[in-house]
Parts: sequence; structure tokens; C-alpha cells
Amino acid sequence: MKKILLTTIILAMGLSSLSAQNLYVLRDNGTQEEFGLADDLKITFASRTMTVRKGETSTQFPLNEIFNFSFTKQPDDGTSIALAMDDNGIRLFPNPVKDELTLEIQNFIPGTTTFRIFDVSGRLMRTGRALSAETRINMQHFREGNYVLIVEQAGQQVQTFKIVKQ
Repeated sequence: MKKILLTTIILAMGLSSLSAQNLYVLRDNGTQEEFGLADDLKITFASRTMTVRKGETSTQFPLNEIFNFSFTKQPDDGTSIALAMDDNGIRLFPNPVKDELTLEIQNFIPGTTTFRIFDVSGRLMRTGRALSAETRINMQHFREGNYVLIVEQAGQQVQTFKIVKQ
């Protein structure tokens, strides 16, 4: 169930609402891999690993090695729009975090931004609402490890962060 929840979140963000055509995975070491979604990909999360399966071939990404991932879509005019995780004016720091994260929103509109934090097994750990352009998130009670933070604005998922808690 936990595996299905996180997979559903990611697929809902990338495939259904965005009519996505590509998945990009950026590793901590700076290498990036691209997958065409028209190739009937299956993306799953289990045992702290994201697996991208294309037919009989699968690529595994340990979550602690993923810096970011994003989807792209092809608009009607034939150009490609990258839905880059770091180009929408939202930052999260410090990462890795010890006690407190700061969520910074460049184009903040009151009452429109929420966040959810999941552990790597897909369990919802915390929800919250950004009340200003700079929101502090207390992480002291979280165990050391990796987490996923999803930011929504006006009901649309706009950014996903991998968080490392020290």
C-alpha cells in the first residue's frame, strides 16, 4: 500500500495532469538519465529504491543517490517545456537538514501553498501550509534518513524535493 501511494503521487504529478512525455532523473553525482514515457514505463518505489522499468529492462535508483527528478511535456505547438524542479522559484534548504528546513517561495500567494512530507516507504509524515514566502519546517522529531517533500500551489503539485535528515 505504501509503495502504491508514493507511486500514485509521482504518476499523478507527471503523467496524468501534465501529459508528460519524458522523465529525467538527476543523480547526486551530476549524471542525468532520460526516459521516454511513450515507451510504456512503469515507475515503482520499494526498499528505498526507485525502479524505472521499460519492457524487460529496468534501471534502479537508490533514493539516497537521486538529487532530483522531473517530467516534461510536449505542448500543442510542438516545442518542449521542461518542468524543472529548480526553475519555479521554490527552494528548500539546508539539505541535508539537522533541525529545521526553510521553504522559500519566490512568487508567494497567501493561502495557496501546501506541503507534504513522506518517508521512503510512502508513509505520510507531515502536512503543512506555507503562511509566508519563507516557511520554517521543524525536522527535529524525524529520524535520520531520506524523505520526499511535495509542494503544491493552488492544488497543483509544482515541486518535489528529496530531503536528507541527519
